[in-house]
Amino acid sequence: MASLDPTASAASLNHAVPSAFVRLAPALYAATLFVSALLLFAVQPMFTKMILPRLGGAPAVWSVAMVFFQVALLIGYAYAHLLARTLRPLPAAFVHLAVLACASVTLPIGIASGFAEPPKNGVVLWLFCLIAASIGLPFAALAASAPLLQSWFGATGHPRASNPYVLYAASNLGSFAALLAYPFLAEPLLTLRAQSWIWSIGYAVLTILVAAAGLLAARGSRVEAAAAALASPAPTLADRLSWIMLAAIPAGLVIAVTAYVTTDVAAARFCGSCRWRSTS
Repeated sequence: MASLDPTASAASLNHAVPSAFVRLAPALYAATLFVSALLLFAVQPMFTKMILPRLGGAPAVWSVAMVFFQVALLIGYAYAHLLARTLRPLPAAFVHLAVLACASVTLPIGIASGFAEPPKNGVVLWLFCLIAASIGLPFAALAASAPLLQSWFGATGHPRASNPYVLYAASNLGSFAALLAYPFLAEPLLTLRAQSWIWSIGYAVLTILVAAAGLLAARGSRVEAAAAALASPAPTLADRLSWIMLAAIPAGLVIAVTAYVTTDVAAARFCGSCRWRSTS
């Protein structure tokens, strides 16, 4: 006779998920977020350096690039929110893997065709479109990783799944690693072509990790733990407006500081041969 006790039902579902498999969740998700953040922050200086020679190292290149990266990051977050709200982990994983696969068509990273020379007028819009056409899709897909993977981690059934925000430690570590490694290791030791191919290999590794994370979340989501949890109250309008304002302040400041620094500091590489490293 079937039991009507929800606790017993949840326990049986929890038993159906292999404990050894679930224990891998923190390590797997941390590794996935680390690689994702590493790629996300490494591609920004790498691609911006690719387009600098076409505009003579103008400070506006960095400012427009920063604006694009902020916009693409917001689009990635919105996409992750929509995916997490409308689909369960398994179909969401299939959709996200399809997006990653479509983005891989643009690899290795390079300047899209049709942007050989900048126009005399409307350079800012031309540059924004150049970046969007070249790396828009892979960048937005990577930007969605942090919120999307946190949502999946909450469905794994792991004891720490109720607090997925600790995974931000792995994401922040990957960000700092990319920002420090690029000027001290990648930029002086590798050509842009080599950097692009290494980045593409990392993208393939990330795709495999995302597939494993989605599979783990799909198996863990059989546990109906959410039925026993209290729903969080919806944020008020005042909360939403304050979040927007608080997020806009650092976003504006980082663009302003970037414009100030790149105006006073030449966007060029000074080395023994006094030339840009070629892409070949």
